[in-house]
Amino acid sequence: MDSINHVASDQALTSVHSEKPWLNKKGHALSERDLKEVSKGWDQETWEKYLNSLDGTLSDQQLKPYEYDYLAENAELTCWDLSQSSADNGAKDFVASLLKLLTPQQQRIIQMNFWEGRSERYIAEELQVSRNTVKTLKKRVLRRLARHLKGVSPISPLVKGEENSSVTKGGKDEGNHLLADGRLAEAV
Repeated sequence: MDSINHVASDQALTSVHSEKPWLNKKGHALSERDLKEVSKGWDQETWEKYLNSLDGTLSDQQLKPYEYDYLAENAELTCWDLSQSSADNGAKDFVASLLKLLTPQQQRIIQMNFWEGRSERYIAEELQVSRNTVKTLKKRVLRRLARHLKGVSPISPLVKGEENSSVTKGGKDEGNHLLADGRLAEAV
C-alpha cells in the first residue's frame, strides 16, 4: 500500500511535466524505481523523447548545446595554454611519448578536446564523423592511456628531479608495460 501511495505521489509530481514525465515538479530525474512505475504507461513518442533526453554528455545536458559550444570555443585558457606555461620539459616529453601510441585521428581528437578546448560536436564536424564516434574514440583513448599509466606517476619523479627513475629512463611496470620514452609505441 505504501508503495502504491509513493508511486501515486510521484505521478502527481510528474503531471506538471506532461512533456517530460521522467522529471519531478522541481525538474529533477525520478528515481529508478519510480521511473519504472511511471514509464509503464508511456507511448512510443514519450519513450523516444525520454531516450533522446539521455543522449549527450552531462555538460551538454546542463547547458543548451549552443551555449556549451559557445563557452567551449571562447574559453580563455585551455589545457594547452596551461601546459605551455607551467609544465616542465620532462612532463611534456612524457605526454608526447604517450600520444605517439595513438593514431593520427585519435591524437587530433585529444589535442582538439583537451588542448584546444573544443567540444565533441565541433570535433565531429571538423573531422567529418559522428559525435558518437568522437565520444567512443575519446573513451577508448583515455582507457588505453590509463592502462599505460596504471601505477605510474609521470609527474612526481620529474618534479623531484629523480633522473634515474624508471619513468624518465623508460623501464617497465609490474605488468611488463613499457614506460615513458620513445619505446612506448612498441608496447601496443
